Amino acid sequence: MVVFFDLDDTLMDYTAAMRTAARLFWADHLRLFADLSMETFVQRWEALANAYGKLAARGEITWTDQRRRRMRDLFAMAGRSVTDAQADHEFNRYFAYYKANWAMFPDVPGCLDALAGRRLGIISNGEAGQQQRKLEALGIGDRFDPVIVSAEIGLAKPDPAIFRYACRLAAAEPEACLFVGDQLAGDARAAAAVGLRGVWLDRSGQARPPGDVEMIHSLADLPPLVEEMT
Repeated sequence: MVVFFDLDDTLMDYTAAMRTAARLFWADHLRLFADLSMETFVQRWEALANAYGKLAARGEITWTDQRRRRMRDLFAMAGRSVTDAQADHEFNRYFAYYKANWAMFPDVPGCLDALAGRRLGIISNGEAGQQQRKLEALGIGDRFDPVIVSAEIGLAKPDPAIFRYACRLAAAEPEACLFVGDQLAGDARAAAAVGLRGVWLDRSGQARPPGDVEMIHSLADLPPLVEEMT
């Protein structure tokens, strides 16, 4: 069985890194955003990242455009306009904080070790170079083959085509592949709709089993599930 993983918020704690970087960015611009509390600023930052990130993943705007639009909207809240060059400069300031906080979830190393000997892959939305750098920074880049990133192939989850592409690249039938991710609809159910075995990673532990796909609360639960399925 080929075991495919999502990357952000499945292997890497994307949300924690993003929120920490946004708080540091807010602190750097405290006078400008004095009318916004830190947590309100982070919420708006996250909303802009999600909205424009989805457009970029679908190919409706470029990844450079999504960064600039986020910055323009952000500074517009303070009554300021920014040029493309200024937007790039400010995003690079944020990105340095974001990159410095890239970290794996604690359950990742043990899971990957337990799956040693199996073929592992990545199916991720995002920029190809950035997603590959994340894997390398986390020290797990050599664990995965193939690594499929949406921007590189022009397909993005939950499009069924990206899962079919991953299976073809791995030379495996969908029924012989498993995909685990933190999104119920966009990851587990989207993969299952194509014939892969979809697994929803719900780290909150609060959700009820969805019934149509498997649910786990930690990646520590994945190796026994893989064994059971094979």
